[in-house]
Amino acid sequence: MSRSSLTGASCSSAALATVAVCLACFFALAWLVESGSSAHLDQQAVLWARGHRATWCTAVMLMATALGSLPGVVTVALLASWAGQRRGLYLETVGMWLLLGLATWANHLLKWGFGRPRPPWEPLVKEAGLSFPSAHAMVGTAFYGFLAVMVWRHAPAGGWRLAAVGALLAMAVAISVSRVYLGVHYPTDVAAGVAAGGALLGLCLEMLEEWRRRAAVH
Repeated sequence: MSRSSLTGASCSSAALATVAVCLACFFALAWLVESGSSAHLDQQAVLWARGHRATWCTAVMLMATALGSLPGVVTVALLASWAGQRRGLYLETVGMWLLLGLATWANHLLKWGFGRPRPPWEPLVKEAGLSFPSAHAMVGTAFYGFLAVMVWRHAPAGGWRLAAVGALLAMAVAISVSRVYLGVHYPTDVAAGVAAGGALLGLCLEMLEEWRRRAAVH
């Protein structure tokens, strides 16, 4: 078996393992929310964040949440598409947009299914709609995680690649944290969004590997 085949098989196994673990985490969190087991800790976490706000931190959290909003994500996706086209990453660019669309659609469906209201305690930003799972956390994890994987795979090795991957992962974390800090989500909303986004990311990476395998055969 060739080295490229082994690498592809390894990537596929990692992607499928990510899907399995993330789905297990999501269903566990969904059970906690539906059973009411997480209610007390969720409320305490939101109230604690509300009581520890600072001006500088609020500015950072507002910036992070903007990068996880639809306009922010689409803007970054357009820039990533331009960079990807320059490097000939056409398949990856298509996969990125499909992942964005799937994550957005799946989040709407899940929110409708669970119907959880948002926290009622004076959020710093106005948000309509339901709470579980967090769309910012779900889309942000899937999208910025995908970009981090693509940078790791296709950028030249070195300090800049490590810095870019670290920045993208930190961005996904900051987006998720910002939703609790701003008072628009409970921690379980965010954790479930991360889990669902991770599952979609693994699914998308497996899909890309399958496309490559089919292209190699033909």
